[in-house]
Amino acid sequence: MSEYLPVMSDQVVLFTTDTGMDATLLSHVRPYSARIYRFSYESELGATSVSCEEGGNAPPLPERRKVPGRAY
Repeated sequence: MSEYLPVMSDQVVLFTTDTGMDATLLSHVRPYSARIYRFSYESELGATSVSCEEGGNAPPLPERRKVPGRAY
């Protein structure tokens, strides 16, 4: 992955499941990522929450905000 990602393209969207992207693979992907988004279903709210973190190649994130009860 660390050899493949840098030569794929300037902009790539990579969708994986939590089982497909383990900590080892994430450590290879992070240096080439501007943002890493995680989608988590919260059954008590009946909604999906989205979190965003900086990758290794990113300008600073804007202030984060979460809208309670909103599905993204």
